[in-house]
Amino acid sequence: MKEVKFTISAPDVLQLEKKGNCYTMSVAHFGELYLVQKIDSIDLGANLMAGLFICSHNKFSEEVEFSNTLAFKPAPAELVQYKSYLGSLLEVMDVGTGHRETVASSATSLQAPNWTPDGKNQIQLTFDDLNNWFPHVSPDNKWLVFITFPKEVPTDKHPFYQRVYLRLMPIEGGAVKVIGYLYGGQGTMNVPNWSPDSKKIAFVSNGNFD
Repeated sequence: MKEVKFTISAPDVLQLEKKGNCYTMSVAHFGELYLVQKIDSIDLGANLMAGLFICSHNKFSEEVEFSNTLAFKPAPAELVQYKSYLGSLLEVMDVGTGHRETVASSATSLQAPNWTPDGKNQIQLTFDDLNNWFPHVSPDNKWLVFITFPKEVPTDKHPFYQRVYLRLMPIEGGAVKVIGYLYGGQGTMNVPNWSPDSKKIAFVSNGNFD
């Protein structure tokens, strides 16, 4: 038996990790960064069991409630991103308490959840046969800008290094206008990218520029 002590008492966030024969324990008070301790080169055999337990260190009994508990395997070093996937959980978190609730899961990949401001379902605004992704509303709530992939790209994909359009349309729907012609795709415009005055957008284009 080996005891590892931290400099803080009564942490309420705990993480245990095994990587080969290296064991890492991380603890924190909620809202603060982890404190980390590692123990290297401990061979506990192939049939390792792990769990959480408490000890009162006194003659009376105590109870504790664990929440937000999750056991998972992280990505191996040889995993090729966008070709292999681990699986995903869609979670909702209370930002005040950190309490998490799983509302959906996938054996492949879930990405970038969104909530509409009014809590209602999203409404489809484009109906062409192209592949439209990553819509962003302008700060003045008048315009929607998005990336359009060609028909040859599957509708559930948004790869790097494609000839794509940046397109603009009124927020309530209507005529769509091409405002950018570029070599881009994944990473071109994933997050909110409007200037505060709703007159400019930022984006990334790709290429070998030597």
